[in-house]
Amino acid sequence: MGKEHRIQTIAVALLFLFLLTPVMTASAEAGTTGGILDDALFNLKVRICMKLEETPSLVACVLNTSGIIWTKAYGLSNVYIHKKATTDSIYLMGSVSKTVTAMALMQLYDQKKIGLDDNISTYLPFDLKNPKYPTVNITVRMLLAHQTSLGDYQHYKNLVYYFPLIQNRTQWIMERLVPGQPLYRPENWMDYPPGANCTYSNMGYIIAALLVERITGLSLEDYCQRSIFTPLCMNHTSFDIDDLDRSQMAPPNFHLFDGLYLPLPNYDTKCLDACGGLRTTASDLSHFLIVHMNNGVWNGVRIINASTLSLMHSIQYPNSTQTFYGWPLHHGLGWIQLNISGDRWEGYNGGAIGYACNMMIYEATNTGVIMLQNGQFKRAGLVITPHQRILAFVDLGYLVLQKASR
Repeated sequence: MGKEHRIQTIAVALLFLFLLTPVMTASAEAGTTGGILDDALFNLKVRICMKLEETPSLVACVLNTSGIIWTKAYGLSNVYIHKKATTDSIYLMGSVSKTVTAMALMQLYDQKKIGLDDNISTYLPFDLKNPKYPTVNITVRMLLAHQTSLGDYQHYKNLVYYFPLIQNRTQWIMERLVPGQPLYRPENWMDYPPGANCTYSNMGYIIAALLVERITGLSLEDYCQRSIFTPLCMNHTSFDIDDLDRSQMAPPNFHLFDGLYLPLPNYDTKCLDACGGLRTTASDLSHFLIVHMNNGVWNGVRIINASTLSLMHSIQYPNSTQTFYGWPLHHGLGWIQLNISGDRWEGYNGGAIGYACNMMIYEATNTGVIMLQNGQFKRAGLVITPHQRILAFVDLGYLVLQKASR
């Protein structure tokens, strides 16, 4: 089914549902193109996709290497107080945070302070290996490409694996991955050696953050503020929730049924910052994405060498393929390449409790798309399946891309 046809099919099928439920309010932060009828149809399609995704708000933008070319905010960032979303609303990024952690570590690679094929234990205060393969080193490249043989993805719903959260990354990692420690479980490691296969690992990026801290003597949060956020004028961005204006935060939400949401409190991700705790706005994130689209430079400021950025974008383990709801996916270093029905996208997407985020580049035109939402990413409703929700999420990306190109 073609992309435009699929969007139209969804619109027709859910139009009746849309008319029976309250219409979400849209606030434009930049001019739109096309006539009034085109805008109305576009907004209708967006709101239907939002209903499929069960999210109360959306901030989207499309950009090229010069900056944002279209942006708009929809819905309510805070359903408790009926506050409209704006392009200044701050959202939690989920796994898009990994791209920033990877950038920090690759800046150190640029400075020749670490090598991609170095044994990570060289930089840690303890020896870290898969106990089932004690002679196989885990490398920096494996960390950033999800090839460590760490098994935390299969235990995503096992709260014991993640909690209690603390600030001390060294202690938190040791307790879970070193035999004899209180939270160690043999199943935390896969039954194949590092480098043999891809298993998505949040833990790998927590370890990557610890490497940054051990090499620089700074916390990941302080290092990124100095070396990434400040140079890129990302003034509303931080891993530390206390650094940001809480009144601008879009709180997380849990969808109950048919447009009714249970607002959740903003939460501190502590040692999980590196893999899922970044908070930012669409505008700030666009600066970071332009770096990826423009050979390491935003607004004349270079934060990473072009050759290093190209390495980050390159598939590291071509024979290790994952699928994302049936679409082939390959990993670079803190970066993914995704083939959607023949269209190539690259970047990262993220889901967290009460949030969904998308930061991707459409390779055919080197155009970036950012979508921030404060609704649960993977939970299915009573009628819509998780796969249908993902299709709506993908359709929404194509929809805003088409809007900006008119």
